[in-house]
Amino acid sequence: MKTALRLRTLGVAAISLCAFPLTPAFAIQVTLSFTVSGFGAGAPTDPVTGSFTYDAPSITSDPTSLTAVNLTIGGHAYTLAEVGSGPVGSEALIGGVVNGVDVVGSGTDDFFLVWTPVSSVPDVFAYATSNTPDIFEGTNFTQFNVTAATPVPEPSTWAMGLIGFGLMGFLGYRKTRSALA
Repeated sequence: MKTALRLRTLGVAAISLCAFPLTPAFAIQVTLSFTVSGFGAGAPTDPVTGSFTYDAPSITSDPTSLTAVNLTIGGHAYTLAEVGSGPVGSEALIGGVVNGVDVVGSGTDDFFLVWTPVSSVPDVFAYATSNTPDIFEGTNFTQFNVTAATPVPEPSTWAMGLIGFGLMGFLGYRKTRSALA
């Protein structure tokens, strides 16, 4: 009798884990939008305004994967394939991949943006264009917003929850039926 009770308890515990997973998987989509100016005389674009959308474990984490880019500098509209991200010590970085995300090469369409994710404080934006031999750097951010969309459970989390609730309902039904008999 004790063995049957113990197995039933373990079964309910296993089903409960399906209904209430210990570590729910959430995909948090973060959008970073900015405007920076003060690049100096001869800068092809001043101010620069843009936005990036990326996935991250939290709003204060480094980007894990970029999902959208909205940035045009000196007539060059960047595509998702031209942009990457990475950490720089305690700061985060999004930049062009032509010379590596952490390097801006003169005479190329390239850029990088550095900020501190924990405090959402921007540090520097630098860029170059293929039309000039100069590199332009700006630190006067007139707008810098980091916002997260509401976390959405992944389909596997929903499936596990539905299976768990279904099995708990079935066990409750069986228990009620056996008590009536």
